[in-house]
Amino acid sequence: MKHDHVRWLTLSAISAALGVVIMYIGSLIEVLDLSTVFLASILVVWLQIEAGKGWPWLVWLVTSALALLLLPSKFCALEYAFFGGLYPILKYYLQKLPPLIAKISKWLAFNLLFGLVIALSFYVFSVPLELNLPFVGEVKPIVFLAVLFALANIVFFIYDILLDRLIWMYSVRWRQKIKRILK
Repeated sequence: MKHDHVRWLTLSAISAALGVVIMYIGSLIEVLDLSTVFLASILVVWLQIEAGKGWPWLVWLVTSALALLLLPSKFCALEYAFFGGLYPILKYYLQKLPPLIAKISKWLAFNLLFGLVIALSFYVFSVPLELNLPFVGEVKPIVFLAVLFALANIVFFIYDILLDRLIWMYSVRWRQKIKRILK
């Protein structure tokens, strides 16, 4: 039992460090910020499946804190702290609800968390909500937010499906192979 505790603590520390390194790449190359947040979230998914209990929460908390302290782009860190790292944990619990309630709860959770990321970006980190597009000109903040939320919901829908498929693939194809490596 104590050996398992030390093993999961070590794997959690490695996962947190790896998550920060992955997101660091995304904060340097801003086009990759969302992709690297999703990649880092896979580490939380893996710990949720294998270790359960408090380990995913610990990795999410440590990775979020380190990302907020160390990453040059705080937006990438916010995306992870308030969505990418937290959602896989919430998804685990929400999936236990009846299917329709689970879908609605996941959608509401996403929109609340995404709204929090936008609000923190705007009010705390002074990210402007204005957009100036070629051929269109300046886009008003309300239009920008409406389009941003619409696109984010489409991405979330795809992400949720892909996350389900990834969890299935891991459970069916990769789990035993990885368990043998980690012994």
